[in-house]
Amino acid sequence: QPTARLVNFGSPRVGDRSFVSAFNGRHVTRYVDCCDLVTELPPQAIGYAHVQGLKYIDRNGVVSAAASDLTIQEDRAAARLAYLTTKSWRTGNLAVRDLSDHSPINYVSAVLGVRTDS
Repeated sequence: QPTARLVNFGSPRVGDRSFVSAFNGRHVTRYVDCCDLVTELPPQAIGYAHVQGLKYIDRNGVVSAAASDLTIQEDRAAARLAYLTTKSWRTGNLAVRDLSDHSPINYVSAVLGVRTDS
């Protein structure tokens, strides 16, 4: 019997702990691009959670399966600051990286290893 695999890109939290536990032991890959705001919604404080399988895409487009919470926090802080000082003020760009990072091209370029401008 073939093994099903779930791969998602920039997914919000879609269930509670019971929902998440149904995915334990299954093949799940969940890509999160740096500051992508959508991946932080709905808030954990009201009971929502992510399934396992995190592949974190850092501010330079490098995919990591083992980024710690501290590494992610530091990377996001550096990414937000860099975006504010180099990109947010340019015509045609979004004001904050948290919105910009949900763009599908960011996920595709990172997964394919072809990101040229973070």
